[in-house]
Amino acid sequence: MKLLFVDDSPTVCAIYRQLLIRHGYEVLLANSLQEALRIARTEHPPLAVVDYFMPGGNGDELTRQLLADATTRDILVVMHSQRSDLIAEVLSAGAIDLIYKEDPEDIFLMRLASLKRFIQVQEESRERLKNLETARAEIRAVELANQAKSRFLATMSHELRTPLNGMLGMVELLARSPLGEKQRRHLAHLRSSGKILLNLINEVLDFARIEEEKLLLEQIPFRLDGLLEELDAQYAILAQAKGLTYHPVTDLGAVSVIADPLRLRQIIGNLLNNALKFTKQGSISLQCARMDLLPPSRELFQFAVVDTGIGLTETQCATIFQPFTQADASTARNYGGAGLGLSIVQKLVALMQGEIQIQSIPEQGTTFRVTLPLTCCESDLPKASHEETIIDQDRFQGFGKRLLVAEDDEVSGIYIEEMLHHLGLEFVHVSDGAEAVRQWQRSKFDLILMDHQMPVMDGLEATRNIRRMEQEQGETLAIPIIALTAFAGTESREASLQAGMNDVLSKPMDPEKLLDLLSRWLETKEEAPSRESLFALLTESDLSMLQRSLGNGFRTVVNAFVDLLPRMLTDIRQAIEQQDCAAFAREAHKLKGRAGALRVAALEQACGELVILGRNSEVTGAMECYTRIARLCDYLLQDLQKAID
Repeated sequence: MKLLFVDDSPTVCAIYRQLLIRHGYEVLLANSLQEALRIARTEHPPLAVVDYFMPGGNGDELTRQLLADATTRDILVVMHSQRSDLIAEVLSAGAIDLIYKEDPEDIFLMRLASLKRFIQVQEESRERLKNLETARAEIRAVELANQAKSRFLATMSHELRTPLNGMLGMVELLARSPLGEKQRRHLAHLRSSGKILLNLINEVLDFARIEEEKLLLEQIPFRLDGLLEELDAQYAILAQAKGLTYHPVTDLGAVSVIADPLRLRQIIGNLLNNALKFTKQGSISLQCARMDLLPPSRELFQFAVVDTGIGLTETQCATIFQPFTQADASTARNYGGAGLGLSIVQKLVALMQGEIQIQSIPEQGTTFRVTLPLTCCESDLPKASHEETIIDQDRFQGFGKRLLVAEDDEVSGIYIEEMLHHLGLEFVHVSDGAEAVRQWQRSKFDLILMDHQMPVMDGLEATRNIRRMEQEQGETLAIPIIALTAFAGTESREASLQAGMNDVLSKPMDPEKLLDLLSRWLETKEEAPSRESLFALLTESDLSMLQRSLGNGFRTVVNAFVDLLPRMLTDIRQAIEQQDCAAFAREAHKLKGRAGALRVAALEQACGELVILGRNSEVTGAMECYTRIARLCDYLLQDLQKAID
């Protein structure tokens, strides 16, 4: 370490120079204040030992000049004197210590060593601070890059899914027209290619949301055995078409769990798709075993997908879950895919607090085992019904319903028009949000289909304007507004609900989902539901639909919700009072999922608004939003209690 030794005696300088050099110091000598200042400004030694009494100015003056100079203020100054009564003057001048010249050499060296350690700690602290600032800058750069990536993916999602919506819509319309056998084969290939492209887009968006920790799992009750039976039926047909034997799940019995059925289906379906893709002969099987019990009311389930396909080496198994990775360079060429499926599966399994394992032998086959802890519930829930919806010609004919369609994409607009004509519905089609608002003001409509992105005024702003004008005009009826969006993900749905929309229909548009939404929101009785009923209460038709869908499990699900609700509201309120934005966003999202499972759109919308506030770290307005949620829950509890009494 460099050390500046200042003394007007050349003899003293020589003696101490030899001593300090022997103990590892790089010594810089000065015999005057001016020389000491020059050396300090050019060499920047971290430590200086300065004689107090010198001609031309004492050591305390040198100390003050060093501290006053930005280039030398970090130098620690130790006074060196025969007088011990100077300690007050030394410290007041800014020196760090006073060493007596009468002290033995070992004491002198030890006191310097302690200062040396102090300087080293300072330097390490500065280095850590510098590294911390660098790390913060890097984190900020990563955050900005992720934000840019999110904007890019959201934009690409819209730009890709919008024309894909039009293409698949035209395919569906063509399929309803008279075609020759050759044309139908071409159409089937076109539909297949479109669905592959849609699946690829969805995989990229899923991967991006998982990477940004924006993918949230729903927690709803469902029949696990029913979900597995559906997968068995689907993949048995696909395996048979490829000349393979399919072994379904057997002897599972009636099992109901609370989890995210969509993501569980995605996990198992992805593994089964891989098994089909890489198996040329032999068999595929889906197995499910109930394992250990976990308190409270949880149980380990293991799902295994086994095939007799091409298999993998140990090296390939070690990297197979990495994103954009496939077994070898020929995989994408021979089998297609982007190498994201298994990476998404692994991340979804981790989100569900489970684990995934792989065993494989080249040319013999592969086994994937997924172990998940699932919360069990009453097993008398009905199996989900996935019978094909029959879209009847003139379904709404004679009810006098009239729709406003706001959609700027020409192809998507044509598809929607054809579907509405097919269902016997009258409509007016506009291509921007401002015109949608004007049409709503001029004429009476029973429902609005509102695209998110449009020129002049987007769908969200148009919806906010309509809701504002409804309030200003004292409207007792709120027109249902359904969002049409190519943006995939919960963020788009939450933005829609926050703007005042009642529901969301994603592109590419599924005809059955369109029919379901229209059936749900287009009342066929004379009086439409009031604004308050749409926003606050379960209608009789809502309860009837819920009872039909849950069957014998209706009372179990409702009782479980009623029991959990007070604690959930308490958790949300406490988090808001503690200004813990992450906590109240998390708890509100849980309540939102349960409200969605019960089809309580008003409560789901209000919880969605609170989730957005929490994710944006906005405490202002959170308690007001909670108060509205609590009021809705009071109404809901009354309706549910009447339903189960």
